[in-house]
Amino acid sequence: FGSLEAAEGLVADGYAMLARFGLTIPDASPQDHAALIAPQLFAHTDTADSLPAPLSQTLPLVAAMENAFEALGGRLLTRRSVIQITPVSPGAAAGRGRWVAHSRDANGAMGEIFAGNVVLAVGKAAMPWVVQCVQELGVDHEPAVTVDLGVRLETRRQDMAWMTRSCHYPKLTFLSARGEAVRTFCVCDGGRLMQYDFAGAVVLDGQHCIEDPTERTNFGILTTVKAPPGLDAANYGLDIAKQVNARAGGGPMVQTVGDFLRERPTRSLDGAEVRSSLLRPVLGGLHDVLPASLAQDIKDMIDRLNRMSPGAVQDHALLAAPVVERAFPQITLRPDMQSSRDGLYFIGDCSGKIIGITYGMATGLRAAHSIVAVGALAPA
Repeated sequence: FGSLEAAEGLVADGYAMLARFGLTIPDASPQDHAALIAPQLFAHTDTADSLPAPLSQTLPLVAAMENAFEALGGRLLTRRSVIQITPVSPGAAAGRGRWVAHSRDANGAMGEIFAGNVVLAVGKAAMPWVVQCVQELGVDHEPAVTVDLGVRLETRRQDMAWMTRSCHYPKLTFLSARGEAVRTFCVCDGGRLMQYDFAGAVVLDGQHCIEDPTERTNFGILTTVKAPPGLDAANYGLDIAKQVNARAGGGPMVQTVGDFLRERPTRSLDGAEVRSSLLRPVLGGLHDVLPASLAQDIKDMIDRLNRMSPGAVQDHALLAAPVVERAFPQITLRPDMQSSRDGLYFIGDCSGKIIGITYGMATGLRAAHSIVAVGALAPA
C-alpha cells in the first residue's frame, strides 16, 4: 500500500464500515501482556487486539450488507461457480467491458457475465484455479518461493491459559538456525481441529468455538520454509502434505508430544489425558514424514514455550499434521491490488501477499477505491 499508515487507515475504515452494519466493537481495554514477552526466547511477539465474532453476530451482519448492496441496484448470484475468466473478444459489442466470467449454476447451466473490472477474492482452497487463471491470462507472476509448513498442537485448555488470558490471538516468533521464521499461528482457545481438501492433499486448520468452547486449545506451529532451488514452494509444501497423508491412510497424522520428543511413533491414545478433536485420528510418527529441519523447529518451539511457562506443553499434548499456508504464487500487483492486466484485481489470500480476514478486508477496500476512482467501465 506504500506505507504502514495507509494500511492502518484501510483497516480502520473497514471496521468502521462493519460497525455501521451492526458489528459491535468494544472499547479496547488495557491488558498486561508481560507473560507473553520474552525477548531472549522470541524475536517478535504480536499481541494486537482481535475481535472474536461468532456466526450469531456475523450472519446478521452479512445479511445487512447484502440488503444494502441490493438496494443500491447490485445483484448477488449465489450457488454459481466461475469456471474461467477471459478477455472480451475484440469483435464484441461496444460497452461490454474488458472481461467475461464464464459461470455455471447449481443445475449445470452455463452463463456469461461481462464486466469492466473483475476482483478475485477466493480463499486457499481455490489456489489451483488461481494458478490456472494467471497462467491462461498471462498475468505477471512468479512461483511461490516460500511456503508455511508445520503442525497444529492440541492440548488441555488450562495448560495454555497463560497464553490466551491477556490476548485472544498471540503470535510468538523466533528465527531458526537457518534464518527461517518459526511462529505460533491461529490460536484457537477452546477450539477444535478441522480438516479439508487442498489441491489434492488433506490439510489441517483450527476452528474457533467461541459460543460453545471445548476443553482444548489448539494452535499452529509454522515455519516459513524456503523451497529448494528450482522448485515451486507451493508444490514442495503440498508434496510434503501428501507424504503425510500417504502414511496416514489418506488423512492427517497425530502423535503425542512425548513420543515426538523421543522420536518414537504413537501407537495408542487409550487412557490418554488429551484425545484428538479429529473424528478419526490416525496415529504415527511425524519424524518419518516431516523434513528433519521442520521437526527441529517444532521441538525448539515446544522448548521455548515451556521455558516461558513451565509445563505449558506436556507429554500428553498432541501434534497433528499437515498444515500448509501461504501457497499462492507471487502475483505482481500495483498498490491498488490491480494486476498487470488492467481491470483484473487480486485481493485477500489469493493476492499472495497476506492471509487473514482483516487484511483481506483492507485489500478489498483498496481495490474498491481504485475501481470507483477510475470508473467502473460497466457493461451496457
